[in-house]
Formats: sequence, structure tokens, C-alpha cells
Amino acid sequence: MSPLYRFLYPIAWFIFKIMFRFEIKGKENIPKDKNFIIFGNHIAFTDPVFLGLCVGHKRQVHFMAKEELFKNHKFVGGFLSKLGAFSINRDVGIEGINTAIDLVKDGKILGIFPEGTRSKTGKLGRAKSGISLIMCQTKSDALPCVIKCKDQKVKPFRKITVEIFKVISADELSIEDISNHRELKKITTKIMTPIQEALEPAKTEE
Repeated sequence: MSPLYRFLYPIAWFIFKIMFRFEIKGKENIPKDKNFIIFGNHIAFTDPVFLGLCVGHKRQVHFMAKEELFKNHKFVGGFLSKLGAFSINRDVGIEGINTAIDLVKDGKILGIFPEGTRSKTGKLGRAKSGISLIMCQTKSDALPCVIKCKDQKVKPFRKITVEIFKVISADELSIEDISNHRELKKITTKIMTPIQEALEPAKTEE
């Protein structure tokens, strides 16, 4: 765990608990003795903080972040890097996730938002297949979470709830050819099902 992550965790917890009346449900579902991939829906730039706080102060979560944050904002990029985040080019597809695969194989916890970008409407968008590829390549389990608030709009002093579901085991995924995009999409749909079912029908888009 980086010193900066360790230093900022209790500060972030205190601020978010007051500012968002932050609540965690299902924390007993978090694996205690192994690494995993934590993922959820993406409705605000604060989402990585919410998921990071769920995991706890003893383990660091390494999040994917869009490449533009590192290239166009050097200070922000440097700050995120010290927090364990790493950049990914969203235009290159599954070929751009080698860093994530190496990180998981190295025993670290990966944080990812499969939609690839924040939802402007609060509705669940189409998930990309990167998370399925990472699971298949690393044999790592995945921990689905849903971030919920009123109208799915994150605002100060509006209660935010993160519900953590049971782990999806990599053993449940049966795919022999990881180059088969259709199969990867099927697996991705299965992985996203707990999040989709937790959101209201009106909050889910095709």
C-alpha cells in the first residue's frame, strides 16, 4: 500500500461519511484472504473512492483511469499514480488491459468500471468485455457492487449506498477461446447481472 493511499484513506472516510451519509451493505461478501477484482456501475467521478472505502484501510485498490487524465493533466495523473491508479486507452479495446492483467497476477486488487465511462443519465450502460478477459486470463474472482442514490445523481449530502454482492468465481466462467468476442460478451452480461437486477428497470438502458 502506498503511503499516500494509507494517509488519505481515513480522511476520505470521514469526509464521505459526512458529505454523502455513505453506507455499505454486504461487506461480509468481501474476500478476506485473497485478491479479487472489484467492479460496479459508474455514475460519478467519486465512484472509485466509494469502492475503495468498501474494501477497507488495510488493502489498496488499483483503479483503471482514462488515459486523458494522465496525458492532459500531469499533476492529476501523478497524484492518481501515487494512489495506485494506472492509465488505459479506451480506444484500443481488450489489448489495452495488459497492465491490469499483470497487476492481478501480482496479487493486487483491481478496481474497474466495465461501462468504461460515467453514465450521464444514471442508467446502466453497455459493459465492455475487458473484465471478462481479465478474469479468464488471471483466474481471479470478481466482486460486483452497485452504487445507488436518489435519481442516481451524486450530490453533497445526498445519501450514497454501495451494496456488495457475492463473489463471482472465475471457475463459474467457461470459455476456451478468449479471442471469441461473442463469448466474452456473454460472460460480461452474466457478470453484470447482479448490478442490473439491483437497479430499477427505468435506470437500465439497452
